[in-house]
Amino acid sequence: MDPGTALAIVGLVLDGVKDVYAYYSTWKDRDEEVAEVRRALLWLIGLFQSIEKTLANKNLEDDKVTIICNSVKECEAVMAKLRKRLNKVKSEAPPDSFMARLSDQGRRAIYPFQKGTIVRLLESTEKIRDQMHVVLALLHLDTSTRSLEALEDIDRKITSVSAQAYKSVMDWLSPTAQSEIHEAALRRHEVGTGQWFLGSTTFENWRADPGASLWLCGEGLEPIKIFIELDGADLNKSVAAKLCYSRPLKGTQHDLASILRTFIAQLCPQDHIPSSLRELYDHHSSKFPPSVPSDVELQDTLLALIGEPRQALDPISKDREYQPKPRYLLVDALDELPLGPGRDHIISYFHGLAAMNIPNLHILATSRDESDIRAGLHSWHDNFVIDKKKVAEDMRLYVTSEINKHEELSRQNDSIKDLILRRLVEEGNGMFRWAALQLEELKALRPMKPRSINQALQSLPADLDETYERILTKIPAGNTQEALSILRWISFATRPMFVEEIMEICAIRLEEDPEFEIEERYQARDILNILPGLININPPLKSSETPLAQDHALRQPFFFPEFAIEVWKKEYAFDHHSLPVYKFHPVRPENAEIRLLELFPSAKRYGEIRCRIFHVQLDSNPHYDGVSYARRPNDGVGCIRANGLLLQLPMALVQDLRNLRAKTGSQGRVLFLWDIHWDNSTYLVKWQLGLNSRIFKEAQQVAVGLGDKSEKDQDAIEFVREIGTLFIQEIASIFASRASVSGPTKEVPANRGHKSLPDGIGNAILQLFQRPWWRRMWPVQELMLPQKATLYYGDEAILFDSFQRLFMSQITIKILIGERDYSVLVSDRAWIGAQRISLVRARYLLGHHPTLPELLWATEFHLATDRIDKVYALFGLLDTDEQDSEFLVHEATKSDEENFINVAVHIINRYRNLDILSYASHHRPLKTSLPSWVPDFSVAGDEARPLFGGTFGPSGSRSRFNVGGSKYTCPALARDSRILVVQGDMFDDVRILFRAFNDFESEVSLSDLYAAVKDCRAELTPETFWRTVQADQKDGNRLEEPNAKIFEPTLSQDECPEFGFCKGRRLVLTSEGHLGLVPVRTQAGNKIVVLAGGKVPYILEQMPEGFEMIGECYVHGVMDGETLKSSVTCEEFCIY
Repeated sequence: MDPGTALAIVGLVLDGVKDVYAYYSTWKDRDEEVAEVRRALLWLIGLFQSIEKTLANKNLEDDKVTIICNSVKECEAVMAKLRKRLNKVKSEAPPDSFMARLSDQGRRAIYPFQKGTIVRLLESTEKIRDQMHVVLALLHLDTSTRSLEALEDIDRKITSVSAQAYKSVMDWLSPTAQSEIHEAALRRHEVGTGQWFLGSTTFENWRADPGASLWLCGEGLEPIKIFIELDGADLNKSVAAKLCYSRPLKGTQHDLASILRTFIAQLCPQDHIPSSLRELYDHHSSKFPPSVPSDVELQDTLLALIGEPRQALDPISKDREYQPKPRYLLVDALDELPLGPGRDHIISYFHGLAAMNIPNLHILATSRDESDIRAGLHSWHDNFVIDKKKVAEDMRLYVTSEINKHEELSRQNDSIKDLILRRLVEEGNGMFRWAALQLEELKALRPMKPRSINQALQSLPADLDETYERILTKIPAGNTQEALSILRWISFATRPMFVEEIMEICAIRLEEDPEFEIEERYQARDILNILPGLININPPLKSSETPLAQDHALRQPFFFPEFAIEVWKKEYAFDHHSLPVYKFHPVRPENAEIRLLELFPSAKRYGEIRCRIFHVQLDSNPHYDGVSYARRPNDGVGCIRANGLLLQLPMALVQDLRNLRAKTGSQGRVLFLWDIHWDNSTYLVKWQLGLNSRIFKEAQQVAVGLGDKSEKDQDAIEFVREIGTLFIQEIASIFASRASVSGPTKEVPANRGHKSLPDGIGNAILQLFQRPWWRRMWPVQELMLPQKATLYYGDEAILFDSFQRLFMSQITIKILIGERDYSVLVSDRAWIGAQRISLVRARYLLGHHPTLPELLWATEFHLATDRIDKVYALFGLLDTDEQDSEFLVHEATKSDEENFINVAVHIINRYRNLDILSYASHHRPLKTSLPSWVPDFSVAGDEARPLFGGTFGPSGSRSRFNVGGSKYTCPALARDSRILVVQGDMFDDVRILFRAFNDFESEVSLSDLYAAVKDCRAELTPETFWRTVQADQKDGNRLEEPNAKIFEPTLSQDECPEFGFCKGRRLVLTSEGHLGLVPVRTQAGNKIVVLAGGKVPYILEQMPEGFEMIGECYVHGVMDGETLKSSVTCEEFCIY
């Protein structure tokens, strides 16, 4: 073989290997099989690139050329087979964001991830390695872990990303802006300072020891010095060190997520998106609107980016470990985080992260010595108390540098300079801030003469407190109120405040009329002049949004000592009158006593919310409205005035109370709020929950707070009002106008006087249903129990009846908003949940008590903070008989799993059928500790559409099948109530699996699938095939008699009349020749059983001790009880 031919063969294979490697890179780190095949492919890339480079060398010796060409010729056949397999893998559609969420079982159904595919790829690699061993020795190719860095470089080039892709990921991640704080820290950094620490044994040990953590306790050493020592000064280009400042700019919330986002962004290289971050981005950005990652997801991503020890890429060297590069996480000023749960969560996280002892991770945090931080970081490997004497050496360098940089001070004689140094450094006691303030005083001296400098130094304040007192005494008498307002706001704000906000605050006079005068607003520079040295502005005033804050957190205890950390948990309230906090008086459960709130009217929308709280007995038939609301994302705390005292409530509730408040009148609005009624006393909790249904049932109405108005969904409210009043002629007219008229709006015919229909109305409706209230569990019974429900969108009231008309106007909505927007809307989970609840509520108000399974179906997509609330938040809607079931007693001592098992047993016993098995087959996470026959009631259903509703569906729904016939025998529970014993017949098993129907794979060609099944079963008819892929049903009914056109096997997927039941399933042939539609997780050899009383067959997997249920299935020819005849003897199945 000549070199040209060898180059061509190697080039073809190399191109294929690169493409397939990029394909598998989407699944990088997903499991060991994928990692192994990636290692093998990456080794091949390195081999073939070396051969290419060698053959391209014109000066290569002839004997070496001959050896290489002969080796290539020897393995030409192997490489041809490899190329064929590579092309087959490449024929798969490229993975997209949906595929990133594909389950492992579903993924293994497609060719690239089948066990045989991976095994054959690895075998081909081994054969090439064996046949090319001479070339390996000739070219001195390194197959050990020493070649890892070169291979990783290939990996980065193959999976490199564009600048736009990187920007998209960063825009979605939205890390906290750090650059401005970092640049300010660099400006403050004095070369040569901090060497006493950087040269210490403590620092060297922390830097060298695997998994080390260090807490720098005290003041005077900024992490910027450590950062520069580790990795230079550029925050964006650093390789090892990552630095997060605890004082983020531009109003970012001080929570764990913001810190995690910051570190993740710094760890992500600009030319390469790591797979863990790419998967997280794909998962959330594919949704509409894009969702926000949870703290747990961010924590997992950060761990992946840090890089725990992993196997070397070379498949031969699996016994060798590769240690990732060291990572240094520096967290600055934990003490400057606002006190509260957010700070506690952050400290707890870093405590746990350090406890993992990740070998390549080194964590360092700085803060003052505060009790909660010391307690939270007690298990860290080491802590280092900063020596004030050492800090004094840095202070000397700093003061000397400031003197030399100042034009006037630098001209003073050496004796004056020495005097300044001596006074500021020796008397500073390690307080950098104190020294800086005194320098500012000296710089302001005019004229600057030795005598005036000496006098100023003689009269220096003794400490920071005295320094602050002097600054305050210099505030002009006319500005004291503004100064006090500024200090109050910035001392207790949970984020840095903007100068513009402070300018507005200074123009407010609550005791005057009007309360706000725009002419009284200060200029930005005036704010600094009022409190010189006490506040700073960063970045400088050139920015359009400029945060303003105290210069250091240590000032808060001086100005407001009662807020020191030791007393933070006490319920203080702070306003301009120093009001005490409202304290609740206990209610008396024996008298069915509740707390009510009378909300006083106010003409000022943003005026103070005032109310009175009083007790009343339900037996006295009080008149009140129940309030239903849901917390919003990033919800904070607000205050109202109750009985003249301050009362803290969730900010979302405060907003809703403002919207519920009357503008005029002398009588207040009486409301019931769970937040003022709930008592955490153990003996009262059960009583309060039991009283909940009565409270809302006897309310005059429920007032639902949706939150303040928004431009995103404001048009939707008007649409909801109008939808019920449109006539068919008008709808047709609108439809015609939308088809023929272009422009920003489509006009409704003028004879009815309806408003114009804006563009984007479909998205506005979708956004309206993204408000949190629609998907929370507890509001369900709060909505359904009263006869009347009013929703408040801002201060605009709209009856829930309008929404019920909306849900009943599906055809009208489809015409008005267009088929595309309609398809997105009706597939949204919040919309589906609201529509189901509306249906159940309508029947409930007519006297129909919903069953527990019906309510579970209606709230399938609702959310609850506690898993068990997905069940127990519905109890108030059940009839008394069902509520009294012994299996529905909520025992706090039992786990959620034990309670879920009891609920499942209750449903089986009460409704005397096996419908729960079908429900369980769609409500089972991949990892669960529950028995396979028990649903996880806390999760939404999977992508597969249930074959029937039955008990778990709207009232009156019926099953289209009756596989089990009339032979129902009540199941029994064995041993520890985790084993379900049922009667039935194992009539068949799975023999051949076909490709799965799944959105995450390439489009399934029905004609090809029909041909594949036909090859395995020659007697297959088109009718059997089509009835199976449609689960023999349409629109809730069995399919009619066959239509020749419908059953043409050449129809495409899009032409199929109903394809929804295939999603999440696959076709199989059984040993007896039946064609079936089964769950994706089904494997060859699984048993198909018909259970007595079951509506459909079930797939079971044989286990050593019994059976595990895989899920419900459709098997053509047995769906009407053909197998379970009276002559068939039922056997017993133990399902675990």
